[in-house]
Amino acid sequence: MDIDVTDTGGEDCPDSWQIGARLSPVSGEATLTATADLAASPSTYVPTGLTVTLPEPGRYQLHWNVLGQICGSNPVNGGSNRWIQARVVNATTGSPLGPVRTVIQHQYAASIAIQSCVDATAPIDHQVTVTAAPLTLRLEAVLFGPGGTVTSAVIHGGQTAVTWAKIAD
Repeated sequence: MDIDVTDTGGEDCPDSWQIGARLSPVSGEATLTATADLAASPSTYVPTGLTVTLPEPGRYQLHWNVLGQICGSNPVNGGSNRWIQARVVNATTGSPLGPVRTVIQHQYAASIAIQSCVDATAPIDHQVTVTAAPLTLRLEAVLFGPGGTVTSAVIHGGQTAVTWAKIAD
């Protein structure tokens, strides 16, 4: 249970206080609804469409579960080293918050031309202190790396999600 105590009397004496309580902590979750295409803008962070709004001042614990996929082919006697990274940013300022994570790496080298796809999931766990509420955060991702031909690079909708909970005032 969360107990909220607010000074409603100002500087006057005697002072008055308002006391309230919540049975459950402030928390929520969101899921990316549409798949985000990263291949069209390599080496540029792209908003995935997944956002979360933290509604009130305090400290929050966030867990982002990011599922990515890279499909590509390499030329004969060639290779490739591609990867997707994801980060969380303040949606208003664009400033990164928390760690940057490599979601997936796609490496291949062969003497014949081959096509392959690789899927992987990576977590981004971090805490955020909100002083001016509400604060909206968004997930961004980028495709990096040289070599080969990328046929698709995506963050999967329906399987990429975030959960959050307020852990302190």
